[in-house]
Amino acid sequence: MKMTVQPGKRPGLPKALFNRDLRTSDIEVDETGVVTLTFVGDDIYTPRATQRFSITLGQNEIEMMVEAMGLDFGR
Repeated sequence: MKMTVQPGKRPGLPKALFNRDLRTSDIEVDETGVVTLTFVGDDIYTPRATQRFSITLGQNEIEMMVEAMGLDFGR
């Protein structure tokens, strides 16, 4: 997975904060099917510093991604 950041109000070069394959240990699924990805990436401003990032996806977001990818799991 690759995650980049760049200025929102003006053009700018993207900076990679995270660039490696996700590991099983990065993924948590709760009893309701909510998926949380948690990983350590680079800090935006401070060299050699890191931040812990979490992205939480509910069922609606997961279904939208599956649909966008054209996948069908037999529904």
